[in-house]
Amino acid sequence: MCALAAAICIGTTFLQKRWAIPLTLLALSLSYINWLTQSRGSVFAVFGVICLSMAYAFHQNKRSPVALSLLGLFVTLLVVGTFFVKGRILSTLTSFDFAFLLNGRDDIWLAAWEIFQKSPLVGHGVDSFHGALRAHLTLPENLGRFPAIRGQYTFFNAHQMILGILCETGIAGLAVFSVLIFRGIGSAIRNLPQTLPPFLMLTAFLIHGIGGYGFHRSWNAALFFLPLGILEGWRMVVATRSPANEPGKPTSGKNT
Repeated sequence: MCALAAAICIGTTFLQKRWAIPLTLLALSLSYINWLTQSRGSVFAVFGVICLSMAYAFHQNKRSPVALSLLGLFVTLLVVGTFFVKGRILSTLTSFDFAFLLNGRDDIWLAAWEIFQKSPLVGHGVDSFHGALRAHLTLPENLGRFPAIRGQYTFFNAHQMILGILCETGIAGLAVFSVLIFRGIGSAIRNLPQTLPPFLMLTAFLIHGIGGYGFHRSWNAALFFLPLGILEGWRMVVATRSPANEPGKPTSGKNT
């Protein structure tokens, strides 16, 4: 929630320049609260949103005050996190241990891949991963495998967006999700800067999905479909306002 709210604040600074300073401060506060949770996926999502926003701002204007404020936000967040909130976020950024970075996800991802292979076309059903993983762990051939999972608890999600979709809805579901995501991204890029806030929301969710999976909770899933719905709605509004759809306008280059 904090990561997505920070993304909204950052995106809105491009639309409401007079509110740039309070919105940036609010984004900094939300990002700092997000850091306190020590959720690596959501913190990296905020970093990704800030970097993407800086790139867009510099592309618009190399001396953009918004770009400089975003750079200041990025540096401030790193400094505050480094000196005042030490934890696994800082350890991840400074550690070269790949096992620490994965934190047992290699076992979860392997198990999720094997679960997907048992029903590759349509998966095992929405919100089925917990039961499917529990059944997979009890198979005789798997009794000595997946120590990282057994050392903690039976996970409720695959901790990876693509694997989670494949396990629950299969290749068919992944195809549908891919169409929705690429359609939303296309709508966002064509209608910038007005679509920047929902685009950054979607970006935060997708970056978080590299090491996390949110569809096992309905409110998390809603925060994925919200920006997609806004982007699709914006595409429809622009389409209805195009000259070809205006009354009395010719639909082709020839006069009728």
